[in-house]
Amino acid sequence: MEEFCLSIQQAKELQKLGLKLYKNTSMVFCDFNDQVHEYELMDNHDDVEIGAFDVVPTLSINEMIEMLPRTIKCEKKVYTLAIYPCVIDYLICYEFYDYDGEREDKIDIRGHSFKGVLFNSLKFLLKEKII
Repeated sequence: MEEFCLSIQQAKELQKLGLKLYKNTSMVFCDFNDQVHEYELMDNHDDVEIGAFDVVPTLSINEMIEMLPRTIKCEKKVYTLAIYPCVIDYLICYEFYDYDGEREDKIDIRGHSFKGVLFNSLKFLLKEKII
């Protein structure tokens, strides 16, 4: 299940960049013993949090995809989100096509894991204050 969600470190990194992760995410990491600090990934239900010493909301792959803006505007151009599974990696980009059909990329992020590419895309968009 953890391969489909951000790690605690990734979730905290996005929070430091300004992303508000509320407890209404589908998954959370719960620590039920404050001395051991071992977190369990769990479905986010209110009854799960009862008794948890610490709760860290995280994002699933689906939630990350939903957070990506479908279009972004920059310098009077509208760039459209494109997600491509390639032969050995994944590509997330925002692309613009001019009237001649020439393609221009505003953002071009590649990686071997889909979760990693989504995380890096969100990180970039937050740093650039696009989201």
